[in-house]
Amino acid sequence: ELFEWKLKSQGLLPLFEKIDMPFRRIMDSCTNHGVCVDLEKLEIATTQVTEKVEAIKKKYAEQTPPINIDSPKQVWKTLYYFPQNVHRQKDGTPKTDEKTLSSVREDLLKPEAKEILVYRKEKKLLSTFLLGMKNALWEDGRIRPLYNLTVAKTGRTSSGGSRKSYDRSFNIQNVSKKHAIVRQLVVVPKGEKIVLLDANSLELRVLAHYAQDEKLIEVFRKGIDPHVYTATQLYKKEPYQIDASERSVGKTLNYACLYGSTAKGLSYNLKIGPAEASELLRFFYKTYPAISKLKDKVLA
Repeated sequence: ELFEWKLKSQGLLPLFEKIDMPFRRIMDSCTNHGVCVDLEKLEIATTQVTEKVEAIKKKYAEQTPPINIDSPKQVWKTLYYFPQNVHRQKDGTPKTDEKTLSSVREDLLKPEAKEILVYRKEKKLLSTFLLGMKNALWEDGRIRPLYNLTVAKTGRTSSGGSRKSYDRSFNIQNVSKKHAIVRQLVVVPKGEKIVLLDANSLELRVLAHYAQDEKLIEVFRKGIDPHVYTATQLYKKEPYQIDASERSVGKTLNYACLYGSTAKGLSYNLKIGPAEASELLRFFYKTYPAISKLKDKVLA
């Protein structure tokens, strides 16, 4: 009753009643059912990653002088051959985050930089995913993530939530392909199946509609993979000649332009120079001229 008049006044009541609430019930049943975890594999993975993290931490702690690898103030001195070239924040504090280190020329960084990045990656894997999954376990060996319908701005579902409101919260949708060790922990009991539901290039379809870009509309009408198509235009190849790495470049470029990425952001994501990234952006807008016009219109 509290929000009914608001929903009615904005014409959103049918959306609420016919889509949001029925879907909410499906998501709640998914939470109640839970996701089965291989407890033995979870213990083994946790032990292995813990040992790896502790070994690197111990190595730096036993140096002379000892270094606390978790302290950015102590770490930065071991990263650069020429400390005067270090990237700094506005207050003068040296930057040691992954994005900064990834953008620095390799010949300026000491070999320890890669090891420190590995340490951070493994530590996050341990704390966020492995220990996070252990903390979220119920007595029956399942985790029960909360699924949200109205959190992600892109309209996708998301999972997780505040630990204060739900102490067994676990963001299962945050487990990507690069977390293969975590994905292997999810098992399917006999008589059950895992179903993968994914919005197929949803945002690009919306973009094609609003821009009325003939090329992109034709791509979707013919059932062509839009990332492969962009790659074929970029590399001057036939679709069957495009490999996984080339498709990945096409996908990154598509979404970079969709979300208004700068050349700097694209260069970081593709690990290329800013000039090359600028050229890629120009290529995209030349390939899809109606999208270029829409962008100018939106900016204006």
